[in-house]
Amino acid sequence: MILIPDTNQLIVAGSESKIFLLDALRFDLISSNDSAHDNSVFCMLMSSQDKFYSAGRDARLNFNKAGKTIANIASVPAHMNTINDLALNQEASLLASVSRDRTIK
Repeated sequence: MILIPDTNQLIVAGSESKIFLLDALRFDLISSNDSAHDNSVFCMLMSSQDKFYSAGRDARLNFNKAGKTIANIASVPAHMNTINDLALNQEASLLASVSRDRTIK
């Protein structure tokens, strides 16, 4: 889950390959991206106020934008196996992904 404080929105992902945008105060569904990934979404990471990364079992790294809807900006096949975690450096200039294929990219 990712909380976007200024908008009171909550981004939630799970095993059904979807990413949901919820109202964080009432938990009402705002929108969903039904084709975010081909399989379970294992991790997400905020990169700016309205942009975030998502990754998971399909070994793809997605760059997304949250607003009234969740839009996929870019998608790359990043690994040969499941992506388990993501991290940004302090300046947000480098993104690292960790995979079950035993690589860090």
